[in-house]
Amino acid sequence: MASLLKPENKAQLTDILTYHVVSGAVPAKVAVTLKEAGAVNKKTINITKKDGGLFLNKSKVIATDIKASNGIIHVIDSVLLPPSKKTAKVSQAK
Repeated sequence: MASLLKPENKAQLTDILTYHVVSGAVPAKVAVTLKEAGAVNKKTINITKKDGGLFLNKSKVIATDIKASNGIIHVIDSVLLPPSKKTAKVSQAK
């Protein structure tokens, strides 16, 4: 992770951070009805419900609807990593 803070990796760090943000306010009661969401970096986050929990890709949502001055925060148990260009191309081909 420390390597992401190097100037030459700024684009990759920006991609990871913006993959954690969606436009608008999405409360948990709406999120549970969705199958996917578009992140600010224009990549898709998959949303699933299983075992009584809500998951964003493979990250479990552990706290919901925390109000912030600029939106709503949902806490997850791990970092979301955006799909690589190679992964995205394979997914689109299916």
